[in-house]
Amino acid sequence: MIFFFLAWHFLLIKLEKISLYESFKSTCIAIFFNLIIPSFSLSGEYARIVYLNRYHDIPNEKLLAILSINKFQYGLAMIIFFVFGLLLMFFSNIKFFALLFSLLIVIFLIITLFLLIAFPNILKKVIIFILERLAKINTRINDRYESLIEKSNKFVDEFSFYGRYLLKSSHSILTLFLMILQWLFNSISFYLAFIALGYPQNLGVLIFTFPIISFLTTTAIFVPANVGIVEPIMIAIYSGFGIDPLISAAAILLARTIIIVEDLFLSLPFVISMGIKSKLFL
Repeated sequence: MIFFFLAWHFLLIKLEKISLYESFKSTCIAIFFNLIIPSFSLSGEYARIVYLNRYHDIPNEKLLAILSINKFQYGLAMIIFFVFGLLLMFFSNIKFFALLFSLLIVIFLIITLFLLIAFPNILKKVIIFILERLAKINTRINDRYESLIEKSNKFVDEFSFYGRYLLKSSHSILTLFLMILQWLFNSISFYLAFIALGYPQNLGVLIFTFPIISFLTTTAIFVPANVGIVEPIMIAIYSGFGIDPLISAAAILLARTIIIVEDLFLSLPFVISMGIKSKLFL
């Protein structure tokens, strides 16, 4: 949690003056609601933005800008981890087909990220296409079609702008580095879990696959933290790398339990003490 918090904090103080403690509070609030309420991580980000806006008078425009950069870095860290894990697997002589599959994932992510930043019109066209189809079957969307198009175009333009800003800002390099450190420590948790069970695994495989775990956890829609969904998916992926399913299941349960309980334990006192649950969502 600590490096994720620092990555957010250094972006936040770039635009607003706020104490380290208050920034930490906002991060704990976001983590707590993201884990408890399955909403594609929207609940936690909403709670963080409302808290900072309501109690520290930070404009929503600035907060959304910071959030855009933060999420961009999240995606960039994912690609870096894929590449780093791929290199480790290559030098550890992991079987060819696993490497080929991994390489295809990395190439797809890099190309997608580049297109979204460099050519925002592509994303606009995709959104317009989706809205046009939805408007034909939903009268409410049809009535608000022009407004939705305007808002989506504005969002895409901001995403592209702040993506370019991130690439040019030397200050953001530090926050990206902090996020990578957090991912590294979390992936090592899975590495240590396998060691604790007496079955050490290739670190490259665990680093490469950790972004998948992180992505599945943060995109929960039906179940908090996608508990019961992440585990069988990761068991299947680990099996593709030759790891025994029973050992994988035990290691995943051990590592995820420690990480989730730790995040909830650290964030819960802030949520309770400030009455966030009753104030933010009324």
